[in-house]
Amino acid sequence: MTQSISEIARVKNLNRLQIGKHEVEAWYFSPYPKEYAHLPVLYICEFCLSYFGSQFMLSRHRKRCNLLHPPGNEIYRHEDISFFELDGKRQLTYCRNLSLLSKCFLDHKTLYYDVTPFLYYVMCQRDSAGCHMVGYFSKEKESADNYNVACILTLPQHQRHGYGKLLIEFSYELSKREGKLGSPEKPLSDLGLLGYRAYWAETIIDLLMNTTEDISIDDIAQKTSITHADVMNTYVWLLPFPILPLPLRIANQPFGRCVCCGGRTEQVHDVAAIQALQGAACHQHSRSGPGEVPEGQGEEAKADPPRVSHLEASRLLARSVEIRLVAAAAVREGTSGQMGPVRALDGQRGRHRDRRTLCV
Repeated sequence: MTQSISEIARVKNLNRLQIGKHEVEAWYFSPYPKEYAHLPVLYICEFCLSYFGSQFMLSRHRKRCNLLHPPGNEIYRHEDISFFELDGKRQLTYCRNLSLLSKCFLDHKTLYYDVTPFLYYVMCQRDSAGCHMVGYFSKEKESADNYNVACILTLPQHQRHGYGKLLIEFSYELSKREGKLGSPEKPLSDLGLLGYRAYWAETIIDLLMNTTEDISIDDIAQKTSITHADVMNTYVWLLPFPILPLPLRIANQPFGRCVCCGGRTEQVHDVAAIQALQGAACHQHSRSGPGEVPEGQGEEAKADPPRVSHLEASRLLARSVEIRLVAAAAVREGTSGQMGPVRALDGQRGRHRDRRTLCV
């Protein structure tokens, strides 16, 4: 009986993989030939990624295999890190083996044996024995949706060392060379989403903190090659409070212009912009019925929503990002229980309060 693809994907068919001097556990199903399924250990050549059922077969292969690095062009080198570019059409066998290996650690990856439409960028760490694969990402040669990454992976034995961020940054550097905006193909895996959010946040905040002039979403996108949608999603994700002003222009609108009704706010930040970004209508629409005078207007109207200056808004944003990055680092290192109280700024009252539990 033939099972559906979704049912097959639930059954992990491999136990452990030996890649070079590392032995790791497989996380998910991968369509290796059925004669290799459920072996105690699957042995993989770390240079050509061929797979074998025993240590003896691997050692015999190594005597004949003369590869010491991925079979592609080395396009980047710094200290002991190198990047190799591979064409799926030319290095067909290697790219298929790479796809099989990556499926062991990626639940959302859709595996195709037709690797010809893709380019592969393999990151390696060099030593006297050769170039050992650390991770890779692939991208379509021609993407209708301007995706700059189709699949990205850091091998488990090399995770938590910053290599994932380097892979992401390298993909955006390629987009800058091409003069395009780029975004990873969706949906992202759980680890991929965490990695991209951290990169987007750090890149955008670094740009904002080093910019003294007014800057728009489009300016950020053009300078970083991050798409407008990813910039906005990152910005909303960075907001730790229900109300926090945005220290930048919405699209090409100037500072202080409400994104919902377009009303001017005299070069200050209106909290209605944030409410509109989070799916709520601006204060002029949400608090007034048809034909009524919006709140904040007229002699008997209530006070305007709270507003802050550009400098204060930037400080609020920087502080919120700092809190999230500290908490995320503590969670990654397993020290969240040892963290002292983090000073968080209450955006509504302007007072400080202690928070021991943070939402990252």
